[in-house]
Amino acid sequence: HKRLSIKFCRRINFISGANGSGKSAILAALQICLGASARSTHRGSKMGDLVREGHHGQATVRVILLNEGDDAAKPELYGNRITIERKFSRQGKAELRLLSAQGAVVSKDR
Repeated sequence: HKRLSIKFCRRINFISGANGSGKSAILAALQICLGASARSTHRGSKMGDLVREGHHGQATVRVILLNEGDDAAKPELYGNRITIERKFSRQGKAELRLLSAQGAVVSKDR
């Protein structure tokens, strides 16, 4: 998908639709953002295979997690949200970043 944004609810979410509507593409994007390999999603053998055909830039997947309550992870560092962002190119260049609620880079891995 060229550009897709989905806002999930706090409790339970269902992804439904006709065959070919993109349900598994949404789940694969979540898996990739959270660190899965392309092979584990059954959508390619390497990360570059997941970049849209003909696109020479990089793909970005981003998941924003609420970071609230008694089990919040380092709220003084992250604030009330943690953004996990993974960028990768067809050529194999990749970057994983954790961002605070204010957008500051807290951690980065290549």
